[in-house]
Order: sequence, then structure tokens, then C-alpha cells
Amino acid sequence: MADLATAPEDAAIAAFPSITVALRQGDAAARDSAAAQLRDLVTKAPADAAAAVCVAVAKSDDVVDAAFVQALVRADLSDAAQHSLVTAMMALLFHDDAMDASTALMRASPVYLPAFLRIIAQELPVSTCR
Repeated sequence: MADLATAPEDAAIAAFPSITVALRQGDAAARDSAAAQLRDLVTKAPADAAAAVCVAVAKSDDVVDAAFVQALVRADLSDAAQHSLVTAMMALLFHDDAMDASTALMRASPVYLPAFLRIIAQELPVSTCR
């Protein structure tokens, strides 16, 4: 059980190593689980800590690289993992501090953004984009 004295962003940071390893080296089930865990970190953080958790993710070179650079461009990434990572990304983009130009998230955007947009386009009907 989580220590009640541990801040949500500290708990999120403690989970980063296992998430990154699973996204980089795990089998399909491990990648799905890690993507869902990352999604849950940023979408289920308490309201008063959501921004801090999202900024911690956005500033983490390892998490951004594993989740949004390496995982999103994998041809064998499951639909469930893709959906989890896109949901996590959308949650991050709600926080201005996560989009600061100095964050790992923004520095990596030229690499992951095309894959991110392709996945979103596949999910939306063409009529929605008009």
C-alpha cells in the first residue's frame, strides 16, 4: 500500500524505471501494462497533484523516449497500448508547464508527433476532420 506521506509525483517518479523498461524491452503484454500504468499515472492523479505528476512525466527523458519516441513508432504496438499512450499524451498536453520548450516532451516532439497524429487520424472518421 502506498505511503500516505508520499506525494503523488514522487510515487509516479518511483514507477518510471519499470514503465520505461517494459515499454522498451517487454513483450506485448508488458508493453500494454506499462502503457496503461503511464496513462493511469497522468489521468488518475488527484486533482491537486495532476499538474505536478504530468510535469514530472514530461520532464523525464527516459519516460518520454520509451513511451512516445520508441513505443509509438513500433509496428507491433497493440491498439490498447497505442490508445493508452495517446490518452496519456492528451492528459499531458492539458498542462502548460508540461509543454514548456525545455521539457523532454517538447524537445522530442519532432520525433513522436508524426506517429501521434497518425494514430489520432486512424481513430477519427474522415468526416470529423472536415
